[in-house]
Amino acid sequence: MNRIFAVLLLALASLLPTDGLAAMSDYCFQCHSPSKFTGATVHRPVAEKKCAACHNPHAARHEGLLPVTADRLCRECHRNIGGGPGGSVSHDPVNRGECLACHAPHASSQKRLLTDRVNTLCQKCHSVSVERPASSHLTRIACTSCHDSHGGSQRYLLKSAPATLCLSCHKNGGEHRNFPEQPQQCMSCHTPHESPRRHLVKAVLHAPYQEGCATCHSAGGTGGSSLCLGCHDEVGKAAGMRYSHLSGMGAANVCIGCHSPHAGDGRAMLKGAEPGLCLGCHRDTEKRFASRSHRHPRIATCTTCHTIHGSNRVAMLKMDGNAVCEQCHETQGKFTHPVGEAIRDPRNGTLVTCVTCHLTKGTDQPYHLRLNGEKELCVQCHPY
Repeated sequence: MNRIFAVLLLALASLLPTDGLAAMSDYCFQCHSPSKFTGATVHRPVAEKKCAACHNPHAARHEGLLPVTADRLCRECHRNIGGGPGGSVSHDPVNRGECLACHAPHASSQKRLLTDRVNTLCQKCHSVSVERPASSHLTRIACTSCHDSHGGSQRYLLKSAPATLCLSCHKNGGEHRNFPEQPQQCMSCHTPHESPRRHLVKAVLHAPYQEGCATCHSAGGTGGSSLCLGCHDEVGKAAGMRYSHLSGMGAANVCIGCHSPHAGDGRAMLKGAEPGLCLGCHRDTEKRFASRSHRHPRIATCTTCHTIHGSNRVAMLKMDGNAVCEQCHETQGKFTHPVGEAIRDPRNGTLVTCVTCHLTKGTDQPYHLRLNGEKELCVQCHPY
């Protein structure tokens, strides 16, 4: 109804004299100081003094007298904001409809109505700088030189494949003189942001890499996962577990899907930070829950709940039953619905756990319930 009212208001405003909307805004500025609506970049409705294009002047259901939520209002004009082809990768604030997390609604000193300088704004959420960098991209180029700010088709919102992106500036492989071929795996040795080493070489060097290339790249070697497991035998044990990232390895080296064989930012030599690294393969999981109205808050690392290499538990969970959820939800199951060893699901005889009633990553029901909690969910087990 409020939306209809706003449309009618704009229709009536169109019947006013040509300066009618401006006159309407003049009433707004009797209370709202015009100085707060000026800057190097001014939102077009503000510049044209069309306050009623976004605000209801009398009453509205949403903060700021908006007739609809801020993200819906923004998308009425900015319709092409979001993921890349097929919506493959979207920035989290875009998924959550948080346009105002990065953009000012009226005016800004920055381009594109950003609330701060691009790199400063990005690093409020993405901590990629090191304490004492010996080399840095962040002091010379903007994050948006390499990343799409809203959505794209590449992991980490990159504008193109990593090697293509690097070589667009570092022609002919940069400083790799006498390299046997055109470099294609830049991130295997280099970090893209800042490093305590020169030339953006990653902070931690793999021990065999320090000893020399021939340690792993011997003549006639297969280069498969067996090469890695020759040193990391404890990881090899995970290959025999019921659920494993290492299953079906064959001759291919699946280890380097996640780990760099040369250098890394930490001891695990991961190619990127969680959860972005995991979502490179599990993108379908994120897309499935991105539009849910009740989503689980973002957890910093996937390994809070899941093991890395293999597990005998479903979904490679790191603990049994409710223990994973109880890491954060300490009191659940103690005063609410009974769960645990003595409680069985009458439908299939399995243990009643948190996921019997809840979906962990999100649903369209409050509290992440699988079905409506007023009746529909309960009668699945309690029909009478």
